[in-house]
Amino acid sequence: MEVGPGRASSAGRFVSDVLDAWVEQNLDTWAASSGRDQQSRVRSIKKDPIAMLPVARLSVGDIERWHTRLRGAGMQDADIKNQHGVLRAALSQAVRWGWVSTNAAGMAGLRSSPPSPALAAPTPLDSRRAGLSSRCRSGRGHGCRPR
Repeated sequence: MEVGPGRASSAGRFVSDVLDAWVEQNLDTWAASSGRDQQSRVRSIKKDPIAMLPVARLSVGDIERWHTRLRGAGMQDADIKNQHGVLRAALSQAVRWGWVSTNAAGMAGLRSSPPSPALAAPTPLDSRRAGLSSRCRSGRGHGCRPR
């Protein structure tokens, strides 16, 4: 498959093709560690069904459903953001090359997971119990029962 602006059509191209072309175009400009990180993210994206979608038909909804799948698989928000950034960068390259007219990843919302329930501050009694139990485990033996 020809890489670069020479062939300005998305016909027959899939998201995985765009990711491969983006890596090929940029690999020699990245530091070694950045190259490893970006290639690892591309491999992760390519394991998802989104990679097999025709790039011309990729929609904001497809990308937001991808986010939901990643979140449902237990991926942390920071990792989702990193993978989204890779896809957005690859699609930006595809726009510059004329392979697609818009960057669906640039328009997709990247929401965070709902926050974890807040932990209540320990009460003075909780604090006292914690101190007592640590003294009991220390082997000093005195003060092991609250009065």
